[in-house]
Amino acid sequence: MMEFYLSDSKGRPLQGAADKPAGNYPGVTHDCPFCGQRASTGRTLAWIASECISKGKVLFPCNNCSEYITIPSDIFVEGCLEKLRKSSNMNYAITRMSQHELFVSNCGELVLAANNAGPVDLESLEWDGRGSCPGCGKEYAEELSQRLKCLKCQAEFWVKQKSISHTANTMVLCFKCRHVMIIPLTVWCPVCGRNLRSSDTFLKLFREANGV
Repeated sequence: MMEFYLSDSKGRPLQGAADKPAGNYPGVTHDCPFCGQRASTGRTLAWIASECISKGKVLFPCNNCSEYITIPSDIFVEGCLEKLRKSSNMNYAITRMSQHELFVSNCGELVLAANNAGPVDLESLEWDGRGSCPGCGKEYAEELSQRLKCLKCQAEFWVKQKSISHTANTMVLCFKCRHVMIIPLTVWCPVCGRNLRSSDTFLKLFREANGV
């Protein structure tokens, strides 16, 4: 049985009965239907609900295996999403609701069923460019930086998103030991290409590109 429960930002589960208000636990932690490890730790429930309201489902990568998971909107109790849609502050409304009011009892089984066909192939997804990208979950291009560790001397450094090429692999130089490393083109979202993939996925691809 796949675990799926309300949690705080650090993944700690809500204690108490299913009718206890979410309070300071407005996130969700659940297992990955593909690798069985923790796929998400404290992912914001307001974001999941918003995506389900606008798209009918949510797509995001597992924190461990990086495969994209589908979360269907029917994990929510009938009428719950409409109530949240009408609320002036969705995140606050969620803190006032109980797990029993938010989720159906078999939400874990529904997530497993929604992923029976295997991981989502992002490159085959069709997207009209409106709203948030189904690949990275972002509505606009962000200006972020990614923290990296030199694969030779372990010195930490940051790489700005705007410094990473959209058309070819990017070469980076460790400021301390001068070791040269590759940031692969695949670190960009394969759907919109305007934002970097999740930090966990970025680091996995970075290490693989450098033979680690």
